[in-house]
Amino acid sequence: MNSPWTRLRHYCVVPSAKLLTVLLLGAALATPGTAGECGWLAPSELDRHFPQFAPWRVEVGGVVGSCQFLSRRDEAPNVFSANQMVMETDEAAAEMAQNLRQESAKTQVVMPRAELGEHGYTYLSESAGEARTINLVGHRGRVVVIGLVSLQTEITDVELAAILELAQAALSVADQPDVLTTASDCPWFETARLPQLLPGGAVKQQTFGENSCMAQDDSQAVLLVSASPAIPAMMERRDGGCTWEELPQLGTGAVLGYSCREGNPRATLRLAVEGTMIEYNLTPGTEPTTTQRAQLVEMARAIRDRLAN
Repeated sequence: MNSPWTRLRHYCVVPSAKLLTVLLLGAALATPGTAGECGWLAPSELDRHFPQFAPWRVEVGGVVGSCQFLSRRDEAPNVFSANQMVMETDEAAAEMAQNLRQESAKTQVVMPRAELGEHGYTYLSESAGEARTINLVGHRGRVVVIGLVSLQTEITDVELAAILELAQAALSVADQPDVLTTASDCPWFETARLPQLLPGGAVKQQTFGENSCMAQDDSQAVLLVSASPAIPAMMERRDGGCTWEELPQLGTGAVLGYSCREGNPRATLRLAVEGTMIEYNLTPGTEPTTTQRAQLVEMARAIRDRLAN
């Protein structure tokens, strides 16, 4: 599955409304991570609420961020997916949810859901004439949750109630200060270098769980980073019609792409550290300068050295 950031990087220098829409569509699909335990929900809870589709298993896990569960691969699988975004303040989280709701209402029949927060909501999507997929957005404290549940049969009222109950588990991380502290500290950024990469005013960071972060300045220049298993096929991608340079100083397989013919002007840097692929996408609004590309390489070098030690 492609990371939502792979799609988002093509759109991030656009009016805020469209950025929020892309977040809504993309973040509901879990960022590639590692299977294992989901820190806020056990598969047994899905087995209990949806026994007809048991057993459920974790496809993507972690303490906070993206968790995705699948079951019944005999046909299009059942999916329960949620992405937690940790904002700087409670107000920023509420504003994010409110803006997403306003954007969704332009094209979808939105149902307000007070149990998901003041601006929480859901909307249904039909498949073969049946409402089998539900999208949800909720917020609590500094956390925004964007989720998607897709079943092999039409979603009943009982199942809808179960989905809303399970969404509370995703929101519950807002009440865990230690988890929020961990999620707010993006391990893939060197904070001191961000103003040089994003010189257009104050730089704000947002985390999207354990394996995705975003930094943005006042001019809406954006730096995205995602971490996922270093699968050879992903490391070897050369998409977007970009010019690609090898970066042997950052290790085997490290590359830098720029002057892309597709999407917005950007620089993409990809490297592997201890079995993890780290991908940076710098989208400043104009073609990244030689200096910006060099700063991106230096940030990646610093992060590689820190993680390797």
